[in-house]
Amino acid sequence: MTRVKFRGKTFTGSGEASSFTNLHWFKEFVRNKFGFDVYPGTLNLRAAESSDISILESMHASRYAYILESPDPHFCSAKLFPAQLGENTLGAVVIPEIKRYPKDVCEIVSNVNLRAQLSIADGDLVKATIEV
Repeated sequence: MTRVKFRGKTFTGSGEASSFTNLHWFKEFVRNKFGFDVYPGTLNLRAAESSDISILESMHASRYAYILESPDPHFCSAKLFPAQLGENTLGAVVIPEIKRYPKDVCEIVSNVNLRAQLSIADGDLVKATIEV
């Protein structure tokens, strides 16, 4: 895996992620692969520049992701990648495998409320180091 620097601007999502991140099989997957218990919800990021969009496009196509196959037909599968935000905040980038999912967007899960932990609001630029 290679470490890349990604930059994205935060935005408020649809709120659907909190139900996904509360599923027992999602929580178990993250705990087993990344070693933390998931805080409900995700931090939504929209790529800041074209180079950041290229990073997301490579993640969509990557064969080196942790693949979460949904056991429930009502939920999609996803690719997950280890990530670090700031100096010490660990998380995982979630790329839902949905055809209509925007190619310039990713979501990050962590064991904490990332907005509160990093003191960020909609429109703020967030830098993440992602293993792809």
